[in-house]
Amino acid sequence: MGASGTAIAASLGVAFAIASKEKAHTAMGLLAQVRVDPSHPHAQCLASPMPAQCPRLQDDNRDAVNAARVSYGF
Repeated sequence: MGASGTAIAASLGVAFAIASKEKAHTAMGLLAQVRVDPSHPHAQCLASPMPAQCPRLQDDNRDAVNAARVSYGF
């Protein structure tokens, strides 16, 4: 891989790391709205009915993890 390929890979890695941090930050904000018991932060999302924030929280957590994995790959 040439120098330009390395620079592109590094840039993509940084971009995905930023995306991961943004999604994680959004998820933490949603979690703060849902949290009832600090020792079990996701317990409210297991209860029925789930708070309205739970599907978005789950999506943001999944997106943050996926972006971090891609970032590490680059």
